[in-house]
Amino acid sequence: MKKMVIIGGGIAGLSAGIFAQENGFESIIFEKNHTMGGQCTGWNRKGYHIDNCIHWLTGSRKGSLNELWREVGALSDEIEIFYPERFYTVEYQGVQVSIYRDIERTQKELLQLSPEDEKAIKEMCEVVRILATVEMPTEKPMEDLNLFDFIKLAKSMGAGGKVMMKYAKLSMEDYANTFKHPAIRHLILDYMPERYNASSYMFSLATFCSGNGGIPKGGSVQMVQRMVDHYLSLGGKIKKGYTAKQVHIQDGKAVEVEFENGDRVGGDAYILTMDSKVAFSKLIGEKYMDKPFRTWYENPQLYPVNSAVNLSFGVADPCKDIPETLFFDCEGYQVGCSVKNRMSIKNYNYDEFGPEGHVVLQASFDQVEKDYVFWKDLYKDKASYEVEKKRIAQDAIERMEVKFPQLKGKIQSLDVVTPVSYEKWCGAYKGAYMSFIVTKAGKQMQSTGKIKGLDNVVLAGQWLMPPGGLPTAVVQGKFGVMRLMKKLGFKKD
Repeated sequence: MKKMVIIGGGIAGLSAGIFAQENGFESIIFEKNHTMGGQCTGWNRKGYHIDNCIHWLTGSRKGSLNELWREVGALSDEIEIFYPERFYTVEYQGVQVSIYRDIERTQKELLQLSPEDEKAIKEMCEVVRILATVEMPTEKPMEDLNLFDFIKLAKSMGAGGKVMMKYAKLSMEDYANTFKHPAIRHLILDYMPERYNASSYMFSLATFCSGNGGIPKGGSVQMVQRMVDHYLSLGGKIKKGYTAKQVHIQDGKAVEVEFENGDRVGGDAYILTMDSKVAFSKLIGEKYMDKPFRTWYENPQLYPVNSAVNLSFGVADPCKDIPETLFFDCEGYQVGCSVKNRMSIKNYNYDEFGPEGHVVLQASFDQVEKDYVFWKDLYKDKASYEVEKKRIAQDAIERMEVKFPQLKGKIQSLDVVTPVSYEKWCGAYKGAYMSFIVTKAGKQMQSTGKIKGLDNVVLAGQWLMPPGGLPTAVVQGKFGVMRLMKKLGFKKD
């Protein structure tokens, strides 16, 4: 039986492990942390549970991606899925406007709010309807598609391909400016940073409005545990607390992985699913970086990365009157080295993440590279770092109490996650929680994860296909196994 060594126990690593076992490999996953899941994780604080990842899960409805989530054990008929009525809500200058799961309701309310934006509103809603039919390819890697596969893919895309190409040439700021009403412009810009291209936003709306963006009960941690249980049931093995130090290479092949604790493990095939910058700079060397990765890393203006500061709060109130996600004014609020004038609150009252009658609220703030540098420098003085985290948490509480006076005295800070947190936990490049952002001036590219000059090693994970995310991770884990099997001529024993 061939042995496959998988570095990284996130969604991609677990997916790779499951498909390795199903294809006759003896596999073992090495994870540097003492819990699995990578950035798909959560933790407990002061009697509450903080979910770090799943705000909505692409693949919750029937379709190819849903089948893949089921195959890896993440979803099943027994798992309850919560479908919020609203994607998010924006308040601006006394006006409240929402994106609903029901796109017809969204269109109706937007038209009532701003008849002068009729053309732009109807076009937006029609694009959502078109993109709602598009499915992510999950059967085989793009480079292995034959003519029949491309015809099938073209049919599944329908008019979606042309639509996405059109919006890929617009930044979020460009797209927001096609609307006249300021509240609708904020509806666009509040949700996603202005440098993103608008196709990402339109596809997000389509995913949610099509019923394909539900939230599994129990959140990130329980979903990961289901995948872990499935992997172990197939005979897979897991080693936690193992940080890879170097992949040793001889004659164009990896022969073993050396870990920080001194252990060395060999195998017939290797899949690297951790942060790709760590893989290239630490484990195998940047000389193995392919053209897409070189382009992404060498052109940060075209392909920047995004991080965030997430503040979690325990609230002694059911918060039934607060929307699922709400954006509102917070003028002059400094986070990192950026001054924010808008903030968002996500309400987790749909799940049991707190004591009875209590809920978790989470505020999230976009952080760019200069903010990452701020937090990285501040972290050198741990005391100052902690003081700053407490300051922004207290500032947020005060602003929330002004916005929601019924919560005064009921809010406590649970935790503050910064770009440094993402870097420490996952080795995340510049604290990024997803992959590269493709701006309107950038070119949409993918990496195959194949490494020229190394016959038995591939990369897998969200970094191979910007902008990344959980669906990309689970698909690329599967594709990593398929690519290795084809590259080495391995067949199921």
